[in-house]
Amino acid sequence: MVLPAVCVMEAISAFDWKRIDRNRLKDELDQQLRQLQRSVDVQTAQRLATELTQADLTNAKLLSELFQRWMIT
Repeated sequence: MVLPAVCVMEAISAFDWKRIDRNRLKDELDQQLRQLQRSVDVQTAQRLATELTQADLTNAKLLSELFQRWMIT
């Protein structure tokens, strides 16, 4: 199968933008988690930290799924 170089480059570019967005979100989640971990006495802060940790895991899973889809195409 032969694909035009433009199609391949478009797919790579689209994946790169999505990867950059996911990594930006990860950086922001990491920063917020560090701040929340200072509030060990505040139950709501700890609950939010747990939810942000789950969001970080979900974000990583999405990036992995996007990569898998990109590899298939």
